[in-house]
Amino acid sequence: LKGLPSGCLSRKVISGHEYYYLVKRQGYNVIYSYRGIISSAEINKYEIAKKKREQYRKLLSKVKKQVKFLRGILRGKEPI
Repeated sequence: LKGLPSGCLSRKVISGHEYYYLVKRQGYNVIYSYRGIISSAEINKYEIAKKKREQYRKLLSKVKKQVKFLRGILRGKEPI
């Protein structure tokens, strides 16, 4: 997850023109950084990163549940 670019792109249409912002979360705050008009290659890069991040988070969640289950089995009836 750390190898992927952080944040995601947000497209806003203002007066008929498209502008892109990079949206990141820092603690409880959401930061919008102006990126301007960007190439379609960079847009695709962020879309692919967004999909990969979603897949990795789901896999990480499954692994954590499996670890919790295995710890419970190894300890027997003790609470985790």
